[in-house]
Amino acid sequence: MGAAGAGEKTLYVDDVFAIDSWVGDGGTQTKTNGIDLAGEGGLVWSKRVVGNHEHGLYDTERGVQKRLSTDSQSLQESDSNGLTSFNSNGFTHSSADDIGGNGDTYAGYTFRKCPKFFTVVKYTGNGTAGHQVAHDLEVTPGSIFVKGYDNASGNRKWAWYHR
Repeated sequence: MGAAGAGEKTLYVDDVFAIDSWVGDGGTQTKTNGIDLAGEGGLVWSKRVVGNHEHGLYDTERGVQKRLSTDSQSLQESDSNGLTSFNSNGFTHSSADDIGGNGDTYAGYTFRKCPKFFTVVKYTGNGTAGHQVAHDLEVTPGSIFVKGYDNASGNRKWAWYHR
């Protein structure tokens, strides 16, 4: 990331981002990757490596068991068998097809909220072009992904902006 100032801890990419792979066992599994999701917040993106099941995105803003799929126009789903907790050193999940099906191989990406790197924002739109959304990045975002997650939004498609 960058050099730390006097008295600041040096922050490394391993403190804010992790890639994991695992084989689901159909039960509860904990992934320990050193990323503090419980204290700092963030997002887990999981995908079964073989097969057609959708990608699962779980974030600390909407809470555990709330899933969005990148390759679907579905609204937010609640799944008690998906991600079950954000931990101080990773996450815990159960047996949902996008994160822990028995004998299936998975890839997962963990992003911790961190200024100048990544954040997750939940907001209510107003249907007006140029709507400003407050965030805690401390810089102009390089990429923004937007998706309506409930019936009130009316927009089920993903939108992506890149500067």
